[in-house]
Order: sequence, then C-alpha cells, then structure tokens
Amino acid sequence: MKTQKKGVITALLLALTLQSCNKEPQNQSALNPMIFTADYSQMTTKAGTETPFKNGNWASIIGFQTGASPSSATPVNGTPVNAKCGETGVLTTDNELFLPKGNYDFYSTSLNNKEELQLSFTAGLSGQLKNGVDYLWAKNLNVSAGSTVSFKYKHKAVAIEITTTGESGISDLNIKEIKITPSKPSASTKMSLIDGAITPCTSKDTSTPITVENNIGSYIMLPMTSNTISVVLIADLKIGGKSYQNKQYNATLPAIEYLGGTIYKISLTINALKLTFNGSTVEDWTTQDVPAITLTEE
Repeated sequence: MKTQKKGVITALLLALTLQSCNKEPQNQSALNPMIFTADYSQMTTKAGTETPFKNGNWASIIGFQTGASPSSATPVNGTPVNAKCGETGVLTTDNELFLPKGNYDFYSTSLNNKEELQLSFTAGLSGQLKNGVDYLWAKNLNVSAGSTVSFKYKHKAVAIEITTTGESGISDLNIKEIKITPSKPSASTKMSLIDGAITPCTSKDTSTPITVENNIGSYIMLPMTSNTISVVLIADLKIGGKSYQNKQYNATLPAIEYLGGTIYKISLTINALKLTFNGSTVEDWTTQDVPAITLTEE
C-alpha cells in the first residue's frame, strides 16, 4: 500500500514538474541579442547609390516599451547605450543587449563623427546644442526583442554652402576667407528625442569664419527663425589682368527661415564690377530660395 501511494505521489510530482517546465516565465529574455544597423536616409551619391553610414562613427541608442513616451517613460534596461559603426554598417554596442520578449521603440542620435561622447537626454530632451555639429536622428518603432533594428539617420541641423565663381575678365580667383553670422544657440536650443526636431534659434551670432576649400565655403549651424545672415568674403584675384589681394566684399542675405535637415547652396559670381548672389538651391527634403542679391566691395 505504501508502495502504491509512493508511486502516485511520484507521478504527481513529475506532472507538476513537466507543467512548470512548459510554462514560460513572463520575464524570460529573448534568446538573441538586439542587432543594430545604420545608414543615411535618402542620402545618395551622384551615381545614385546609397551612402553608407561612416565606418568608425559613434551613435547613441535608447529603447522604450512600444508606445511609451520618451518624455515620461523610463528607458529599457541596458539603454541608453553607445555603439560604434563597423565597415558593414553594423552598430556594435558596448555590451550586447538582451531584452524580455515583447515589442520596443528605439531611437538613435549621432554627431556623425568618431567621438564616443554622444548626446544625453532627460525627459525626452537633449542638453543645449551648438553650431558646427552635424546632428543626426533616427527611430525604428514596434520592433520585437531579439531582432534587427535598422536606423535610417536624418540630418537635423542646417548646412550652408557658398560657391563663388568668376565671370569673364576674372582670373586666378582665390577665396581666402568667408565669414557669416550663423544662428545663435540659447539654453532652449535642444533636440526632441521623439522626432529629432531642434528648437530653432531666434537670433544670429557674431561673424564666424567658415571652412573654405576649392573656393567653396561650408558650415553647419542650428536651425533659425526668419533672420538675415551677414557675409564677409576676402579674396585674391585678377580683374582684367590686374592683381588684387585681400579684396573684401560684404553683403546681407535677406531674412528667411533656416529649416533643419536642409542644405542651402548659395551661389556667388564675381565680375569686373561686383560680386553678386545668384540665389540659392536646396537639397534633401524641402525647397527654399534665397533671392538674388548684390555684394558690394568694402
């Protein structure tokens, strides 16, 4: 009799054990780590091929439960985390990220450079931003644990590109320096994590030198509400065969709104009498025009 009871008890214990094994704990992690990849959104070369995210670039990744607001929710464990891009476009995090089964929203920002120090966010907002930085942002929502998250980064700052050419009678043109009055950051100039929008500056800064290469000036600044931009250009050139050194020209671009994610390509032309703006073209996702304007010699 005792032997029979012992057998029944053993069978019951075995059944309970099997039932327990078949019941998956709710907090069990996915078997695979999250994998992150990166490239630029709608960025193509002249040949029409997509531009890969730069090898060695760093980015920051933040995850939330799907549907949670970055302004109020707590990021999932293990994020924010920094990640470095490899040759194949894979973002390698400092530590592998394993998450409980479920769906997640991921956001990522990058300074588009090889600096490991990245933006940090509090209640969905970054700290104060600055000019001269190519801020990138991307998101991928409702991604299941243990899968691949592909980020398509978008530019969120403003690019200014100034090209100067000479008309007939102008030779040996050498643009030595270009200065502009870019947007002026303030304490409220921050990025929103939920959409990457940067609060526009409301005023312009003091005259600032920009990079000049092959007579093309370029600069990255923060978005700005409708404002003028002053331009100072210094050049060596020949006019009708006569040489001039450090010839300075000044102008003020008419007030327009400088929108994030936009490249403003401004064209200047020097002739025998003056330097004129021929207007502006815009690349990426919007179209803005800068009316033609005349640059007068100082």
